[in-house]
This record gives sequence, C-alpha cells and structure tokens, in this order.
Amino acid sequence: MLKKLSSVFLGSILVLMTGCPKNPVSLKPIELLQPTFGQTYHCGQTREIKWRINDKVKVDAIGVKLSLDSGITFPISIGNAPISSSDTVIVWEILKTQVSTLCVIEVFKYSDEAAYNEKSGTFKVDSVPLILLNPLGGAKFKVGEAVQIKWSVQDQNQIGSVGIGYSLNGGKTWDPNGIGAGSFTYPDTSYIWTPTAAQKSNMFVLKVYSYTDRAVLDKSAPFAVTQ
Repeated sequence: MLKKLSSVFLGSILVLMTGCPKNPVSLKPIELLQPTFGQTYHCGQTREIKWRINDKVKVDAIGVKLSLDSGITFPISIGNAPISSSDTVIVWEILKTQVSTLCVIEVFKYSDEAAYNEKSGTFKVDSVPLILLNPLGGAKFKVGEAVQIKWSVQDQNQIGSVGIGYSLNGGKTWDPNGIGAGSFTYPDTSYIWTPTAAQKSNMFVLKVYSYTDRAVLDKSAPFAVTQ
C-alpha cells in the first residue's frame, strides 16, 4: 500500500514539475495554421494557406479545398494537388468567384480525405473596388531603396484613376502632396517609390484611393522607413 501511494505521489510531482501529464495527448497528424476564424480577405489579393504535418507516415501528401457554405461542401480545390508533406504553405490567389461570408479552408490527406483532415473556422472573402497589394504592414525599408507600390482595381467603372497618399504618424494625418505625379489610370497598377529622408518614420502608412472619390480607398498597416 505504501509503495502504491509513493508511486502516485511521485507521478503527481512529475506533473507539477513538467506542467504535463505523464502520457500527453498526441498531436493531430495535420494542423491548419492559416487562415483562422473571423479573418477578412479581399478578392484580388494573394494570401498564404499554412499548415503543419506532425505525422508524415500517416500523411504523405495533402490536398487543400475551399468551402463557401461553412464547410457543408468543399467544391473548390486550391493549389496543384497532391502537395508533398514536406511543404507547409501554398499561395492562394483569391478570385471573384470565391466571395463569401461563410468561407472555410480544409487541408486533408490526399489519398484519403475522410481519414485525416483539418478545417479552419469560418472567415470572409469580400469584394472591394480597390486593393493595396504592396507594401503591407510590418515591412522595413530604407531611404533611397526602390519600393514597388502595387494595387488592384476590381471595379474599373467605379475607379477611373488612383492616387497614392502617405502618413508619417500611423494614419492620423496625411501628407498633402502624396506620392507620384498626380494620378494613375488603369491599366497602371504599380509605381516605383524611392523613400526620402523626409519620409523617415516607424509609423509610415500608405494608401491608394479613388482620385475622384477619396472615401474609396485601401491602406496598409504601419511599417518602417529608416535611414
């Protein structure tokens, strides 16, 4: 009896010291990392779908599918399956036909979808007339560096021409002169910008907007321009 109690006591000490039970629950063979519940994407964007394979014996290749009805059906294949288990990401070019408030991504074992699969929470793909593609938040650029500003015009009837603006304080105020000479008319969808010393900021925000209706715009999260 004393020996049995000692074993239980030692086991409890082990849990307290490691923070884990003696026999932890094994990881799922497939884990979907991105996208996640509640995100909003725009058609015309390029985004990454990310996953992790924890058991390459059980899952030697995967497929990726998209649902537009909260995961009831998955009619849309994403990427060129089968995808090797050594890969952990694919680039998803979001199409107009994939607009939905009830999107779900599934990654699964290519040879047996029912055996091993993992689904995202519900997220949204919407359609907006103008999208800033590059740069995005978190980037770091230097004064004098050539930076490609890219945007996508989804509705040419609404967006006749595009202007580029910037802020040095996270979007609280905007420089009156903007970037580039005037406006850009479709099919122009990019501009090479060279940051100047006067544009140094750790809270730089860039926006593209309809030149005739400045309320129609898309902007980046803050990024840095340094010397």
